[in-house]
Amino acid sequence: MPLNSCIILAQISREVLLLGLALPVAAAVGFAFGILYERWYQAAALQRLGKRFEKLFEHTAGLLDRAEKACAMLSARTGDHPLLPRQSHRLLVLSQKLAGQLTNLVSRSESSADAAQPETNAIADRNVRSRPLQWIRGNVDAQTGLPDAVAYEQNLRLLVRAGEQACEAHGVLFVQLDQHARLAERLGRVAAAEFLRQISSLVLRQLRETDLLCQVERDLLVAFLPEITRSSLEERAQAARLAIRRHEFVNPETGRSVFVTASFGFTLLGRDIQNAADPLAELRKQAEQALQASRKHGRCQLHEITAAGSSRLVSG
Repeated sequence: MPLNSCIILAQISREVLLLGLALPVAAAVGFAFGILYERWYQAAALQRLGKRFEKLFEHTAGLLDRAEKACAMLSARTGDHPLLPRQSHRLLVLSQKLAGQLTNLVSRSESSADAAQPETNAIADRNVRSRPLQWIRGNVDAQTGLPDAVAYEQNLRLLVRAGEQACEAHGVLFVQLDQHARLAERLGRVAAAEFLRQISSLVLRQLRETDLLCQVERDLLVAFLPEITRSSLEERAQAARLAIRRHEFVNPETGRSVFVTASFGFTLLGRDIQNAADPLAELRKQAEQALQASRKHGRCQLHEITAAGSSRLVSG
């Protein structure tokens, strides 16, 4: 074969090779650009819709309708593909945030409608149940995705202020991961944090849409349950205790099962807290009293702080 022909073939081969390498790179860049453009387009479209209320409402209602259908499809697939714990937790946190936003939206609309109409029946007005509280969810703990200690304090003050207008008492549930420091030392901080995240998911499943779960400390969760009877509060506390007791905790780094337990306490938000000069300190005192009693009697114990201020063993 002539030398010139060999040179020409070599050049063609290099060009074909470069073309073969360039096509996948161009495809990857185009794909990434498409994702970024889609996100920008959706954000820009939402910003434009925000200027026109009716279109924003239709857009929001359409998204909720599609989300409901997507959830139904996902639910139908969970028989073959069960959700992982982290996936279940993520959906629970998102559903709690969405429920809070929808509750706030509807309650504000109802409040505006009620303000436009004069009250004509005082007796009926006294029998109307107070509307769901508008929880403050601004500060979120990076570990669990729950409202953090700052949000906990803000919402406790909100709960105390709403106590006098409520038809029922407000309930508070304390859940503390046992031996957190020892677990972190023995298995690592990542494992200890994962155990608390799993506990928070289990507790969330036992709460109502109107309730709020906060992470107050690295090992302590506090749930606010507005307008609830004592029997219903105990029932939900028991359900959370049994769910955690029966759950198999797995070390995320080794995949091995680990024996993990928690201590529980609950109380109704009484006058002692509502009238206290420092409601945060008083509630903290009651939480420590209940949790200390639970730890003293063993693991997975449930204690109640009674109206008299004493600790009572409910189950263990």
